[in-house]
Amino acid sequence: MNDFISNNPSAVIALGFALVGVGIWLGSMQTNISALKEAVKEIKDDIKKIFDRLPSKVADDQSPLQLNDLGKRISIELEASEWARTTALSLYEDQKGKQPYEIQEFCQDFVRKIALTEQLQNKVYNSAYQHGISKGDVLEVMAIELRDELLRQLGVTLED
Repeated sequence: MNDFISNNPSAVIALGFALVGVGIWLGSMQTNISALKEAVKEIKDDIKKIFDRLPSKVADDQSPLQLNDLGKRISIELEASEWARTTALSLYEDQKGKQPYEIQEFCQDFVRKIALTEQLQNKVYNSAYQHGISKGDVLEVMAIELRDELLRQLGVTLED
């Protein structure tokens, strides 16, 4: 090996440059991969925003959101207005003084994050299955019922 190095110094220099080039190329590839990961994340976020804007299957496309016929049937099946009545009592103090839109957002987040009783969870899954909709659509029914009940308890009408 020492003979090769001493007899071919230009080959060694060329090999050194090649290794440096490979290192630079690997570094740029890592940068490209990081940029690609960030672009994919942005695309995923944009797709979620698009899906959030799609018309609801359980609510009329008007402001404020109101249950359509399917949403009303699901609400009856789930006994969602009774659930909303009892649930709103425990949330009343935290929602005092908030704007209707803030309450609506709170209710949407609340129903997605709470741990449903096993019985209610089964009703949600069965309703989604029976009506060919997503669990999220069924939870939207519950969120609207909860929002309406909180607004009622706070003395705010939907027309305000």
